[in-house]
Amino acid sequence: LPSHTCGTPGVIPNGVIHGSRYNMGDKIRYSCESGFVLEGHSILTCIVSPGSGAQWDFPSPFCRAEGACGGTLRGTAGSITSPGFPAEYDNNLDCTWSILSEPGDTIALVFNDFLLEDKYDFLEISGTEAPSIWLTGTTLPSPVISNKNWLRIHFTSDSNHRRKGFSAQYQGTNQIMQMDEKSRRE
Repeated sequence: LPSHTCGTPGVIPNGVIHGSRYNMGDKIRYSCESGFVLEGHSILTCIVSPGSGAQWDFPSPFCRAEGACGGTLRGTAGSITSPGFPAEYDNNLDCTWSILSEPGDTIALVFNDFLLEDKYDFLEISGTEAPSIWLTGTTLPSPVISNKNWLRIHFTSDSNHRRKGFSAQYQGTNQIMQMDEKSRRE
C-alpha cells in the first residue's frame, strides 16, 4: 500500500526545522542560524507522488556560510560554472548548488567544458536514478538527466593543483506536457 506520510525530511547542518507533521498536505519550514544563508526551498509540502504514495515536493534545503560559493538556481534554463571559470578554480573549495524546477519537471545538465584534477577534485551530482554520479578528470561527461524536479551539484577541490574547472548548461523539461503531446500525436 502507498504511504500517506512523507517521513521526516531531516535536520540540516546549521539549520532549524519548523513543524513536526509529515502527512500529505502538511508543510514544514526551514531557517538557518545566524551567519548562514538558506539555499533551496524554505517551505516543503508533503504531496501525492504517483507510484510511491507521498513525498516532499522539493529536497531539503541547506545552509551555507555567508560569502561561500554555491547557491540555488531556478528557472527553465541557465548555466553553472566552477568558481573563476574559465580561469583556474581555487584550492580547498567546497561548493554546493541546487537547480530547482517545478514539481513534475526533470532537468537536463549538459557540460560544455570539464577539466578537474583527476582523482583529487570532484563533482558529485545527486537527484538522478543513481544514488550519486561522481565526476573527476578531463573527459567531458555525458549529459545528466534528473529523475526528480531538482539536481544538487557538489564541487570539492583539494589543497593543491588547480585546473580550469567546468561549465554546463541546464534546462528544465516538463514531463507531463511531453506525455500529453506524445499521446495527442498517437
